[in-house]
Amino acid sequence: MTYIESGNLPITRSQPIGEILEAVHDSDRRNRGLILVFLAFFALANPGFSPGRAQESAPPAGQDQTADPLPAAIPSPTDNGQQPAPANGAELPTPEALQSQLTAVEAEPAADESFQTRLVAALRSSLEQLRTLAELRQREAAYRQAIETVVTRAEDARDKLAALQTQPGLPEDATNEFAPLSVEVIRQRRTVAEADFDAARSAQQALEATERERIGRATTLATQINEARTAIDEAVAIKIGESEGDPQGVLRAARENERRIAIATARQRLATLQAEQAMLEAETDLLPLQVEAARAATAHAGALLKLWNDLLSGRKRYRVETELAEYQNRLILNSVDTEGSLVLTLETRWLDLISENAALQRTTAARRARLDEQEQEWKQNEAEIKRDLESAEGLRPALGLKLLRARDRLESPAQLRGEIAELDEAIERTRQLQSEVYLTLEDIRDFKPGDRPRAGTARLPRVTQAETGLQAIDPEEISLLRRLLTDTESQIQDLIEFKSLLELNRRRIDGYRSLVDAHVVWIRDATTFRPSALPNAWRTLRRTLQPKAFADSLAALIHEAPRRPELLTLLAFFGGLPLLLRLRLQSRLRILNRLASLPTGHPLAATFAALAVSLIIVLPLPVVLEVAGVILIGIQDESGFSEALGEALQLVGALVLPLIWSARMLAPNGLAETHFDFQPERNRLARRAIFRAVWLGVPVIFLWNLTSHASSASRDGDAARLLFVVSMALLAAILARAFHPQRGIAAVQSATGRLSEAAKDATRPQWLGLLLPLLPLILAFLSLAGYTHAAILMADRLYWSLWLGLGLTLAYGLLKRWLAVRQVRRHALGSDAPQSATAQASTPFRSDVGNGVGSGVGTEITRENSPISQPDDRWQREELAGPTQRLLNASMWVAVLVGGSYLWAPVLPIIGFLDRVELWPSVGVDGTIVPITLANFVLAVPILFLAIVSARNVPGLVEITLLEKLPLDKPARYAITSLASYAILSVGIWLSFSILGLRWDSIQWLVAALGVGLGFGLQEIFANFVSGVILLFEQPIRVGDVVTIGDTTGTVTRIRIRSTIVRNWERQELIIPNKSLITDRIINWTLSDASNRLEIRVGVAYGSDTALACRLLSEICNQHEHVMIDPKPSVLFDGFGDSALNLVARCFVATLENRMSTLHELNTAIDQRFRQAGIEIAFPQQDIHIRTLPAGQSEPVIEPPTQGDVS
Repeated sequence: MTYIESGNLPITRSQPIGEILEAVHDSDRRNRGLILVFLAFFALANPGFSPGRAQESAPPAGQDQTADPLPAAIPSPTDNGQQPAPANGAELPTPEALQSQLTAVEAEPAADESFQTRLVAALRSSLEQLRTLAELRQREAAYRQAIETVVTRAEDARDKLAALQTQPGLPEDATNEFAPLSVEVIRQRRTVAEADFDAARSAQQALEATERERIGRATTLATQINEARTAIDEAVAIKIGESEGDPQGVLRAARENERRIAIATARQRLATLQAEQAMLEAETDLLPLQVEAARAATAHAGALLKLWNDLLSGRKRYRVETELAEYQNRLILNSVDTEGSLVLTLETRWLDLISENAALQRTTAARRARLDEQEQEWKQNEAEIKRDLESAEGLRPALGLKLLRARDRLESPAQLRGEIAELDEAIERTRQLQSEVYLTLEDIRDFKPGDRPRAGTARLPRVTQAETGLQAIDPEEISLLRRLLTDTESQIQDLIEFKSLLELNRRRIDGYRSLVDAHVVWIRDATTFRPSALPNAWRTLRRTLQPKAFADSLAALIHEAPRRPELLTLLAFFGGLPLLLRLRLQSRLRILNRLASLPTGHPLAATFAALAVSLIIVLPLPVVLEVAGVILIGIQDESGFSEALGEALQLVGALVLPLIWSARMLAPNGLAETHFDFQPERNRLARRAIFRAVWLGVPVIFLWNLTSHASSASRDGDAARLLFVVSMALLAAILARAFHPQRGIAAVQSATGRLSEAAKDATRPQWLGLLLPLLPLILAFLSLAGYTHAAILMADRLYWSLWLGLGLTLAYGLLKRWLAVRQVRRHALGSDAPQSATAQASTPFRSDVGNGVGSGVGTEITRENSPISQPDDRWQREELAGPTQRLLNASMWVAVLVGGSYLWAPVLPIIGFLDRVELWPSVGVDGTIVPITLANFVLAVPILFLAIVSARNVPGLVEITLLEKLPLDKPARYAITSLASYAILSVGIWLSFSILGLRWDSIQWLVAALGVGLGFGLQEIFANFVSGVILLFEQPIRVGDVVTIGDTTGTVTRIRIRSTIVRNWERQELIIPNKSLITDRIINWTLSDASNRLEIRVGVAYGSDTALACRLLSEICNQHEHVMIDPKPSVLFDGFGDSALNLVARCFVATLENRMSTLHELNTAIDQRFRQAGIEIAFPQQDIHIRTLPAGQSEPVIEPPTQGDVS
């Protein structure tokens, strides 16, 4: 019973409608219209709400009228979950009535929007639940109808299966030899049979998918039934109370109605689930019978399609043979040479083409059917994976085992690649035939009767035209060639279609393998190994290693080998030839190693040649194992032992190759020692560890792989697991001995005689000897614990890590070898420099570049401490050796991180976890939302690190490898290397930001804001940066220039991004902001012309011969080796001084480097030549006149001054 209160007047469902309307009339006018609409539709939707009913349904006295009893139409949940018939005639509202009510409420304006929103939400929820209720009732009816028809459907399936047991046959008109069908009719009926086969296969796949879903559905129905019972209890327990802003109780009535519908829906859902469960139980025997009948129907339709294909191929072949025979007989009767007929020449290829096309049609149909079945199976697997991952428990171990088994059933990618390669060859052969026929038909089309024969039509059969009497190509030849061309085009199209099918299959297999590897790595696929399993393991091992099985496989190998000439050729070339030339190859390798150890170095080609020769020497054993494995895999025997033996031999061959190649390079006086400068003692220890692995570990791995494939047990079998554990234990022991902290490779490395390396190695942690042996032990423990698949995958990654380490070691050694050879050559070229520069280096001179005069106080320096006298090759060797080494080390570490993460990401959960941690979303180029994960951040950091290291070190490497070969001076090379460093850093930052999702369109507003802020706060820094770029491009000053800035003169040594470093004559470094070099006035002594003028002022005594003095000065300047001839030196009589006749000598020197020494030598020569000529160099003189003397003093005797006195 529902109560709606309007003020103080209660309104019940049993009240007459007039009283209700009066109560509404007296209610609040704000919601009067809305309440009237709701009451009207409520009365229509509830038959029990009648105007004629009085207080018969009123609650008894003493009962709480605000209680919320369960409506009579919806009973309480019972044990069986069935819904009894509605009581008291109360029924649920119909969807049409609720929809009309909702439309009216939404159309009626209301002052209280919150009230209307809640009312609309309740009505919409009721309407949606009513629709769900109707759908559930339909499903229940369908389930119950299916239960009723189980017996009938089972009988139909049995009858269908019995009818399909007979072998299909072609109709009588197709096999009647007296009235054979034409090829066109057979092709049409073959098309119909192909459509029937596709329909039967689709029906079979649908039933198989239903059967798989039934198995998964049966496991989840029990849980859903329990959830449905809980939902009923929760719906019944809901109590509807008073709502705020609902004085008339309209909203409460709507919610009560919603509650009734929710209870009915929950009960109906329970009934539907129980009906589905009953249907599944009833169809337990039906579905397998239907699947068997569908498979029989598919097989029947496939067999019939095969018959039509065979009939079509036979009729086409018979037709071609008949027509070609008739054509040949006609040519013979007409005395025409049949060898000139192209179509008769191609008869065999045409007939083979027809047979190949028929076989291709059958293979394509079978492959397509298998591909469809595989797709359906893996769609079901993906759905189960998704369902398990969404659940709280995660991926079930049972599903993991199922996925592993399905993965093992997939075709080998190598086999698919081989089939695709064979298809490519077939397509190429068919295209050659097509091209030959097509070109011939083109020549025939251009041929006109009476024309001279052309190359393509010279020998084709001809007939004489009755009308013109001219010779023309035989029309039947042309007709047959056109049919052959049509058949070749059809064959090429079918081959391309089949190739596309194989490529699709390969892509799907790669996707399926990735799916399994991504989710099933850490699923336990076996039980924990127990000691009680040892007897079973021993029996399996004995059964596998029977001598008779090996003898049979060897006999089969010897018998099958002659049928594989391509493999025998490969074996002879890469296996037999190196064995025959082994002594010569070893002698050649010793010569190459001796050449590399010469002090003068040897071209890098010798190192590459030594690597190739070392590889060729060790190739025979791996090639023999691989070829034998390929041949054995192709042998089909009942036990499958030959195939297992072949796979084991291939594994051993792939494993042995890097080991014995490394051992060859680590031999005494071998490639590692002579070319890469590895320490001999370390090489000896590493080589010994490799031989232990080859002689001890590899045989055990061979037995493990053979046992895991040859025995009836799978890879989680006891014998295979035990052998895997033994192999990992042996590998751990070998690594522990090789990397022992006191007796292993690390100890030898720390015992080097060089102090710098010893100090570096002393601080190196000794964890390598513990970490490397620990990894195989972890794999052994995982296998014993039941994680066999994960252990095998990690062992495979360990093998590829071996190749990664070998490749990086070779790359590192080759780069160091290359740099060492270049440095040796540069040093050899530098030692041939003239010795005169060394003799001049110790000559003292005075620096007065700042004032430009030839006299005065200066700083005495030598060539060694002069910033302008350092040789370029010394600077390059000192500056580039360290940066290059740092760049190599950083590149190797980045390569190790990137390669290691690529190899180990599928098997290490922590690496996969990084890709699931989302940091922030990013908008892609196409507008899609791309999540930026922690893996992006981890990838961006090494890229940024490598960019910083490369920006600091790559320019120097570029200079010594490329720029020094170009006709560029040192400042130009410095500008190029500086700009290259900026470009590398910019590219690294751009790549890192792109990986993190920070693109220009997403951060341009931030850049604009930062630009405004930094423009005020860091304007000087930006001004210096821009000025530095201008300096590098415009080059008003360059590295090596001598400049005068203010009162400081020195040499420019570095131009950085913010400042420039100038080193003065006292070897002090002055840091000058780049802005000052652009805005201030500076003197660049060596900008465009390095020549500079020397000005020497000399004063001679009055009375000296000025003409002789000028001539001597001119001779001294002209005779000096550093004084330039052009401009010519000049000597002038400058004037009369107070104490001397002033002479000025001006001359030019080519470089500022020779300024000080030239000035010193000229002054010395002037002094010597003037003394020899008797010319007195004047000095200041003063005359003193004494007018009075103090009393008591006599007049002194004045003597003339002597030379050297200074007044």
